[in-house]
Amino acid sequence: MGIHQLIGAFAKEFGFTLLALIPLTFFFFRKMYSEYSEKKENDNIKNVELLIQWFNEHGLPKDKFISEQLIQKRFGFLINYEVMEWILSKENPSSNFYKFRYTSSYINFDSAQKTFTCKGKWTVSKLEKYKVFQDVLSFLSLFAVFIFMAVIIFNSQQGFDLATFSFCGAYSFGSLLFSGACITTSLGVKGSLELLKT
Repeated sequence: MGIHQLIGAFAKEFGFTLLALIPLTFFFFRKMYSEYSEKKENDNIKNVELLIQWFNEHGLPKDKFISEQLIQKRFGFLINYEVMEWILSKENPSSNFYKFRYTSSYINFDSAQKTFTCKGKWTVSKLEKYKVFQDVLSFLSLFAVFIFMAVIIFNSQQGFDLATFSFCGAYSFGSLLFSGACITTSLGVKGSLELLKT
């Protein structure tokens, strides 16, 4: 019995069970990813809180270059001195540092008015619509993975076809990557909207 027949026999026997398990698996992995992201965000916030505590005890260094380099060395992203001062003056500086990291494509800091403003073509309304669009794309790409997996299972019940398996497997992987990119973009837009409102 070759691999093709073995996979085909397995799919005939367990195909519908596997198809039912796919959504459960996606919910499980999405929950795991959410918990991982939340833990990572909390770790980043704790790091920022330690730095803020140090700044509160010792004061913000007067040399702007040193302050910017401290933040970049500690957290891996560059932030200018005026934004640092603004963030440190707000109620939730740790959270604001974290949000600012992913917002550079959407907002600018206006040093004269000490507020964030939308960049170029963006407005608050457009950012809100773009966030919804990214959330929908993320959902649709995860749904596409489900469809591709269903095609693989149903196709395997009829006899294993390597071309269909390869095609659907590649598109499933691509859809997962695309969904992750949409989620990341959505989080950046959400952070921008929150900073614009502070």
